[in-house]
Amino acid sequence: MLRYNKKRSLGEKRKMKKVISLSLTFLFISTIFSQVSDLTLVKTINLGLDSLNYIQLYDNSILYTDKDYLILYDLKTQKEKKIKAKSEKSNNFDALITEFKVLPSKEIAVINNEPFLMIWNPTKETTSKFKYNIESNTKTTNQFWSSKIETIEELQISPLGSILVEKKHYQTQTLGGLLTLEEWYEYNFLSFPSLEKIFSLNTKEDFSDFNIDFSKRDSFVLLINALPRSKSLADLYGIVIKNFENQKSYNLFPNQRTISWDITKDDKLLAVSLESNLTKVINLNNFSEVLNFPITGNVSFSPKEDILIVEGNRTINLIDLTKKETISTYWGSHPCLSNNENILAYSLGENFLAPTKELSILYRDKNLQKKIKFDAEYFLEDISFTKDDTFLILLLSGNNGYKIMIYKV
Repeated sequence: MLRYNKKRSLGEKRKMKKVISLSLTFLFISTIFSQVSDLTLVKTINLGLDSLNYIQLYDNSILYTDKDYLILYDLKTQKEKKIKAKSEKSNNFDALITEFKVLPSKEIAVINNEPFLMIWNPTKETTSKFKYNIESNTKTTNQFWSSKIETIEELQISPLGSILVEKKHYQTQTLGGLLTLEEWYEYNFLSFPSLEKIFSLNTKEDFSDFNIDFSKRDSFVLLINALPRSKSLADLYGIVIKNFENQKSYNLFPNQRTISWDITKDDKLLAVSLESNLTKVINLNNFSEVLNFPITGNVSFSPKEDILIVEGNRTINLIDLTKKETISTYWGSHPCLSNNENILAYSLGENFLAPTKELSILYRDKNLQKKIKFDAEYFLEDISFTKDDTFLILLLSGNNGYKIMIYKV
């Protein structure tokens, strides 16, 4: 299926938990910070059950979803703008937003499950809508004794908005649809907004199950955990990287399941955590290995991209990419560094799959610790600092659905 955000599905999380539980880390545990106080809660935004499990920053605002609405909340004025992501032809279709992405132009690409694609400019208050919707996404071709059904099921847009992926589902059925004779999927990579085809992947011939992701500058497309149908189950997984410029494909980590990955903003480094209890950093210019670290978990580059963050089993490891050594280790999960990298926020839950009642905020340059204590246990879905490091934004989920909590740092 298409990979819509950085979070994993429940099935993937269970697999990750099994793998990460095997990881062992005998590293330096950072000392307890001397001063302790509580962080100030500024705003709580209650959402329902039908929200995406991530948020994004937009200048001094945050973006989040509620059913088929995309909402832009200004942190300074505490005012919001909202737009409905639903085509005019959908009628009573129960639309839900499946992805939104801030493009370099400051426009926002919004995709729902019709599927329907819309480009919103909140500054100019304009929208551009594209042809995908429940009325136009299915084509049926009748033959002598069978019919071919072609349905566009999902859409995904690249970080720069230059590439659109459409996932097509094909079925050949007997007339009347009593029996499915053949079934396959096709992924079409199209230039955007011209919608000219760049290349296609057919799952019947090539891959049966994988996640699609892009590098930050749209230089590469990554097929994560690609499983060739032509091989036996003993030859599982890996990463296939396709270069859009030269159309060449590169196979990395054959026979290994990828747990987590991240790419630097300049498309030069790829961090990958593997099921084999290894985390590696690869130079995408020549595919040479930059770093090899003996732990499995969630990986991410720090805002300045001089630190690799590896979230293992109950441990958070900060690795200096220049010195290629661990500089700090903490007990906890869901790490997030501020943009100046002086503040580290993380959950004190048992692991990243477990709910939590408390967060720790460490001011690394001041020997200061602050805490956030919740009124109940919540799953921490997303965590981020604003660009000026003024606010810490949390997205939590619990029995009553999602809610956003905004704290003054």
